[in-house]
Amino acid sequence: LRREAPFATGPRLRDERYVVADPFLRAWLTVLRPVRDLARMRPNSFVAEDLTDRLAVLEGGAFEEIVRAAMVETSRAGHPDFPVSAEPVSFRRKSRPGRPAFEIDVVAWDEQNRHVRFGSCKRNAREHTRESVARFRSAVTEFLRAEGSRFAGWDQQIVLFSPVFSAQERTAFGTQGLVCRDLGDYRDYLRDHSRGANGSPVPGGQPFGST
Repeated sequence: LRREAPFATGPRLRDERYVVADPFLRAWLTVLRPVRDLARMRPNSFVAEDLTDRLAVLEGGAFEEIVRAAMVETSRAGHPDFPVSAEPVSFRRKSRPGRPAFEIDVVAWDEQNRHVRFGSCKRNAREHTRESVARFRSAVTEFLRAEGSRFAGWDQQIVLFSPVFSAQERTAFGTQGLVCRDLGDYRDYLRDHSRGANGSPVPGGQPFGST
């Protein structure tokens, strides 16, 4: 198990959660075992639909982990996209009376330059709809109100993550003040940096705030 309570202190510790770190055990517990048990009692068509839904949840969580790991590797390589001071995290808050639930897939920060990045991860760029972006902006606002006093006065960046973004999608989101990052970006950041000189940032990289 991996404990996730990056901002919890004092009474907020009740918001902490533990997640299964091993990906194979996670797949068994969240997808394979429940579907196996369901198949003993329900029609195949129902089981197939349940399997699809469970796989989507599993894949979504895996993509979030890939994004956070890619940010760490890019920062370690010295690329200027977004240097991090600690491992990026996800944040989930449970619903309570007078306190709505919300979630943020990626919270990353650069202590030295006082930059904080909030990321929304979707398995398909088309899932970043007007409605989902509005909900995510509200989640960021709620996070900063309730948990983000340490980031007061910092430069803030909202980033949309998906496996692939088209040039048209990047332009459209850029006009809304949103940054797009996909797996191809991180592949290029690391590949280009390997051709650079001993850890120095590669000219032409896309630093904080670029679209």
